[in-house]
Amino acid sequence: MPGRLAVEIANLPLKKYEEFLEKLSKQSNLYAAKQNNAVGAKAQNKYIDKQIGIAKKKDNEAQKTAKTTAKALDNSIKDIGKVKDKVYKSAKGKAGKAEVANFYEEIKKYTGKKKAIPASLISKITNAGYRDLAEACENYNAKLGANETAQETAAISKEETKQEIATLAKQKFDNIATEYEYRRSASEQEITAVNNQIALKQAKGQKASASDYNRLIYAEQEQQKTYRAEKKRLQQELESAVAKGDIKERSAEWYEMVGAINEVTNAIDESELSLVGFQNALRQLQWDTFDDAMKTVKRTNSESDCYINRISHKDLVRRRIPENLTGAQLRGN
Repeated sequence: MPGRLAVEIANLPLKKYEEFLEKLSKQSNLYAAKQNNAVGAKAQNKYIDKQIGIAKKKDNEAQKTAKTTAKALDNSIKDIGKVKDKVYKSAKGKAGKAEVANFYEEIKKYTGKKKAIPASLISKITNAGYRDLAEACENYNAKLGANETAQETAAISKEETKQEIATLAKQKFDNIATEYEYRRSASEQEITAVNNQIALKQAKGQKASASDYNRLIYAEQEQQKTYRAEKKRLQQELESAVAKGDIKERSAEWYEMVGAINEVTNAIDESELSLVGFQNALRQLQWDTFDDAMKTVKRTNSESDCYINRISHKDLVRRRIPENLTGAQLRGN
């Protein structure tokens, strides 16, 4: 087993990494809390960007630590070689030098494959009187253990960071979609309210007015504007996330985001159909109103013609005037 001091020295990079991680985790938790209290997608996504930045810093530190421990391990192997040379020079006679050389060959079987040097071999080296070489082997084992931990941590960090960033990037995307959904709520409520009014009128045997359909047309046009703006914004967010490497193409998050954009596209098409329907209904109402007016005019004209006709053929009382009456007599004088 490596000495306690050797282990502590070997694990210094890992200890430094853990302290760095703890500090950044506190910052990330703070930004997450601020994000939850933020109002609007822009404010929320600002804090998500900060969390993404911290996630990348954590992973960068993990990879940096792994490089540091890997370099330390390589140096420990070189140190064994340097110590062997010193021990070899100070060894007594050919037998001593041969013994040191043999021990070194045994050591290289493990260091060459970056495997731990067995404690039994280190004990043999110590018992043979080569304490410096044994300590070099113990330092190597300590550095090897630290490096294995660092490499495993770095590998896990790399994969977890990818997923964490993808999740956060998807959350940004969802925040934008939610905000546009809120924006549409007013026009959606207007459409529902007007449709209810029309249904109520029809239930009473009344007709919808042009004002009703104009309100529907305006509300639907507002819906379309929001849908088109949402689609553009979501496409920009997806393209940006892919370009930055936050979202990988054909990943689960990518497909979900593409699917959400397609849903908005379908909503635009459906809105267009609704708009055409409202416009057609208004046009039909105008034609119906015109037809009703023409019917009224024709009916009025028909009644007038009939009345005039009856007057023109009425047997009016006529007084026959004698031919011999004078003008005075006609005047009643």
